Amino acid sequence: MSERYIPAHTIDYRSKMVVVLGATGTGKTTGVKQILRSSAKRALIVSLDGGEWKGLPVTELRCAKDFGFTDVRVHLWDPLRSMNVLNYFRNGIIVFDDCRGYFRSATSDQLHKFLLLMRHNAVDIFVIAHGFTEVPPVFFTFATDFVLYRTLDSITRRKQYISGFTNVAKKVEEVNAISYGKRPHPKNYNGVDGDGKSLAGRKVVNDHYCDAIKNG
Repeated sequence: MSERYIPAHTIDYRSKMVVVLGATGTGKTTGVKQILRSSAKRALIVSLDGGEWKGLPVTELRCAKDFGFTDVRVHLWDPLRSMNVLNYFRNGIIVFDDCRGYFRSATSDQLHKFLLLMRHNAVDIFVIAHGFTEVPPVFFTFATDFVLYRTLDSITRRKQYISGFTNVAKKVEEVNAISYGKRPHPKNYNGVDGDGKSLAGRKVVNDHYCDAIKNG
């Protein structure tokens, strides 16, 4: 019943700014890894400690040759320099993993300038967080897509920043209902599990279910 992987038909991989949200353990990182494999683009994972991306080479991005890689690499966030050096990344994907841990050190003006520049640099951005309130508001201004797993916080606190708020909020409600087993899985129209037993009143959580929606 679980859908840890993001359904291929639900998201346009050419999207420039994708916000991926979900509680701990719902499969956010696994889903983004799937996207990176499907895209065949080079990618830079920005992380505090690289914990979910162990095994990938780490780059400090200290000189021009450090930007010449063609595979997937990890950059450990440095509050003194990362925001500036990332401006030189071109033609690929940047993934901000668990962004709550480091974007507090960057101002809204810095982030706005960075996101504008990324469009010109042909860079797709994926922002991974546990909920809406952990993503800096400026990211929602540029967001083209949301990939939603089960979330625990309120989208309402970001209402003024999300252009497609009504539709996104409806999708959040739908994903959470399916995740908590209060609504039949969309691939199981009779509302039964794999053994043919009714899901009515079931407390089992479809923890890795996700869906995607366009912003706007």
